[in-house]
Amino acid sequence: MVVGLTALCSSLVFAQGADHSKADAGPNCLILGDSIAVGTAQQARCMVAALNGISTKQWVRQFSATVEPIASAFEVVLISLGSNDGK
Repeated sequence: MVVGLTALCSSLVFAQGADHSKADAGPNCLILGDSIAVGTAQQARCMVAALNGISTKQWVRQFSATVEPIASAFEVVLISLGSNDGK
C-alpha cells in the first residue's frame, strides 16, 4: 500500500531516513508535512510525505486524499504543518 503512495505522490519527498541496524518488515512511522518534517525524517527511519515550503492548506489540497487511506497502517504518525501559514 505504501508503494502505491510513492507512485501517486511523485512530487513528494518520499523516502526513508537514516539506515538503522535493526532488520524489520518496514517503517512503522509516517512523517507528514513541511520542511521541518523533511529535516526530522533525516534522523528517523520512517516513511515521509513532506515538501519544503508547503503550507497546511496546500498540503491538504495536494496530498491528504492520498495519505489518509494509509495513515492508520502506521504505529506513529508525526505531522509538522503550519510553519509556512503566516502569509
